[in-house]
Amino acid sequence: MPEQDKITTNIEGYSLSLSNLDKVLFEEGPYVKAQLIAYYMAMKNYILPFIEERPMTLIRYPDGSKGKKFYSKNKPDWTPDWINSCKIGEEEEVEYLLINKLPDLVWAANLAALELHPMTIKCSNPEHPDHFIIDLDPPDEKAFEVVKNLSLALKKHFENQGFKTFVKTSGSKGLHIFVPIESRYTHDVLMDYLRSTVTEFLKTNEEGTLAFNKDKRDGKVLIDIFRNNKNQTCAAAFSTRGNPSGSVSMPIFWEDVPELTSSKQFHIENAESYLKTKGNPWENYASSAVSLPTDRSYQSPDVLEKLVTYQEKRDFSITNEPSPMAYAAASKGVKRFALQLHDATKLHYDLRLEEEGILLSWAIPKGLPVNKEEKRLAVKTEDHPIPYLFFEGEIPKQQYGAGKMWIMDSGTYSLIERKENAIKFRLKGKKIAGDFNLFQTSEDQWMVRRTDGLENISIPDFDPMLAVLSDKLPKDEDYFYEIKWDGIRVNLRKDGDEVILVSRGGRDISDKFPEVIDEAKKIKAERVSIDGELVVLDQDGKPVFTKAIGRLHQKSVRQVPKDKWATLYCFDIVYMDGLNLMDQTVEKRKEWVKTLLPESSAILRLSEAFQEGKSLWDAVDKMDLEGIICKKRKSVYQSGKRSDDWLKLKVNNEEEALIIGYTRGEGDRAPYFGALHLGMKGEGKRMVYLGKVGTGFDQQTLEFVFQKLKEIPKIKKPIEEKVDEESATVWIEPDLSCKVKYASLTPNGTFREAVFIALSGNSLNG
Repeated sequence: MPEQDKITTNIEGYSLSLSNLDKVLFEEGPYVKAQLIAYYMAMKNYILPFIEERPMTLIRYPDGSKGKKFYSKNKPDWTPDWINSCKIGEEEEVEYLLINKLPDLVWAANLAALELHPMTIKCSNPEHPDHFIIDLDPPDEKAFEVVKNLSLALKKHFENQGFKTFVKTSGSKGLHIFVPIESRYTHDVLMDYLRSTVTEFLKTNEEGTLAFNKDKRDGKVLIDIFRNNKNQTCAAAFSTRGNPSGSVSMPIFWEDVPELTSSKQFHIENAESYLKTKGNPWENYASSAVSLPTDRSYQSPDVLEKLVTYQEKRDFSITNEPSPMAYAAASKGVKRFALQLHDATKLHYDLRLEEEGILLSWAIPKGLPVNKEEKRLAVKTEDHPIPYLFFEGEIPKQQYGAGKMWIMDSGTYSLIERKENAIKFRLKGKKIAGDFNLFQTSEDQWMVRRTDGLENISIPDFDPMLAVLSDKLPKDEDYFYEIKWDGIRVNLRKDGDEVILVSRGGRDISDKFPEVIDEAKKIKAERVSIDGELVVLDQDGKPVFTKAIGRLHQKSVRQVPKDKWATLYCFDIVYMDGLNLMDQTVEKRKEWVKTLLPESSAILRLSEAFQEGKSLWDAVDKMDLEGIICKKRKSVYQSGKRSDDWLKLKVNNEEEALIIGYTRGEGDRAPYFGALHLGMKGEGKRMVYLGKVGTGFDQQTLEFVFQKLKEIPKIKKPIEEKVDEESATVWIEPDLSCKVKYASLTPNGTFREAVFIALSGNSLNG
């Protein structure tokens, strides 16, 4: 192959050699290989959830879609070692490829793999598929109208059995219906069910057939269930197909099926446009799995009667909420509850209590009361089906209750007393435990009161989680990325209309930032503790650290002009309405911060999460910002700890460090100090030495800092390392911190060419 036909590129930290990028693969477009690669790069977040960890068959077309094709199952010897694989049985000799990340996807596209065919199982559970597929294969393209009609009839058939169905074009002639199921049935059990239910369906739908042999179909549409046999595959959602048009096997909304004109309607040029315009039709796929009907107990008529209002308010062809027809697996001996946060027209909590096959439900605007004898409004809503105990997701727009919903706590409860208009109960959840009284005041208006516990429970204190300094970007698939804001780390605490700002050092600085306090009263939670960074932005929107520090010394803060107001970039939440959130993933906590902040606020802003680290790093470098923070997606909040779940990369090499000592001054500095010894808290009580800083002080700063140093108690040497001028050093308690800039780190981890910038905000106590 000529050298000029190859390029080497880096994708998410992996080196790939790409070849023949101008080769035409789809002749009718015409679309070349470079366009195929660009398509998969643009679609990675859509396609990867449906193929990762699944044994894969690649259908390759080295000479384009009109040329010969061949199936590639076994992992080639020359496959890069960073592409994973698996065998799916003890006697299985095939080492199946896995396409788990974008570099894998690009590698496959470079091989002219125009079709990606995963199995219905994952390598971690090879005997139990997690979905089944109905492939509607017409005798010719003229029968596409029949295919559409059959698909809608099958949708109704399966949804009447409590399933959630998803549809996509095959990209060839027909349509594919995908149905998520609980991953606990063998292929044989699943096939027995499918043969039975589709045979029943065909009794009233004569345009379809189960006859696999074409000679026996009599011109009917094949309802192909055989792709659910062991080791069978089907074209992946969003995969291209090996035909000249560059068509895509495209997930669509059911409401768009009647308007389809062809299975090849979507291709690599218009697929993304559909998603940006309409949204992702399969967004809630992963949360929609249910058991097979053969393993369910259906709702009794009296339970269905209670769920009439619930059913009338919803269109189950659109919403992802559980159907009233879904099975009700009654609990044995215990009653269950769930508390959900619901971002609908107004943010509120929903309390669900299991009772006689349904869930009694109340909307509680301010959440369950925390303190003894505290009362909250609770609005009675319609009864919900039992599976709603496990529902999380987004209810689509224009549906009743549209908006996101999260399970905040769940567990069991016991009845203390039950009357028609009052319920006394004891919750035993993962986060909430206590006694409550729900009582009716008028029609659907109820009140809920806490009847046990302590009075005046305050929002708990926490120490901020800290990041580890790094000089290398981690992999995008493991982390997301935020701008590192150059300001004052604070904890915002809101309890009703009372709001305070607490610096990292524990100082209440609320009086210095009244504009932030006023705006924080608009936060959509009653009691909340948010982690963030206070900054003052210049006219270009860049934070200026000295301006933020300056606000701490300004006396007439109410006279601060608007162009010098502070902005609080909120990036985490640790507590909300009686719920400790530190054990939740940072991705969820980020969603809750976004949900709680007042809309379009210039003072309270979300510190946005970016999915690609290199792009953000380049932007931050270009804008001359401080750096970026890399956060592991599934990490929890570790109060007071420095963890590599959070990494910080510096553009300008600035760092905050503790002052652990100082050298006695000489010459002009004899009345003051010579240099500051710097450190950082490590594991346990260990202090990590970061070196000295002796430059960057003007006369005023020198005097001010020395006055602070003299107020701090002296201690024994807190580090193990030998340091310069040790005999002339005074060691002090690490109560002060400062910001320094430096050229680089030495091999020992100390600052090279350190320059003092300022004492940090949490050190300025007067």
